[in-house]
Amino acid sequence: EAKPEKKAAPIKPAEPAKAGKKARTSEKDEFGFGVNSISHVFAKELRKKPMTMKEAKEAKWNPSSGTFYSAFKILQEKGAASKDANGIMSFKKKK
Repeated sequence: EAKPEKKAAPIKPAEPAKAGKKARTSEKDEFGFGVNSISHVFAKELRKKPMTMKEAKEAKWNPSSGTFYSAFKILQEKGAASKDANGIMSFKKKK
């Protein structure tokens, strides 16, 4: 008894980006974060105002409530940011 062949699911065309969402880009910022990525937004917001990781996690611009330990480590390694004894992360002042 022959089994009927299974047909592959039809290929769906790519959906256009939803309104309000920024398209992904391969463009990188000065720290190597993808432009429009959440790490890029974190660095931009940290440059505006020093904050703790808890504040970053609860910020309006962070809809997933993620943390940025790896992104902050990159900023520290590049000499751009530091953290004080109270856990407040900030960008270093340019001389």
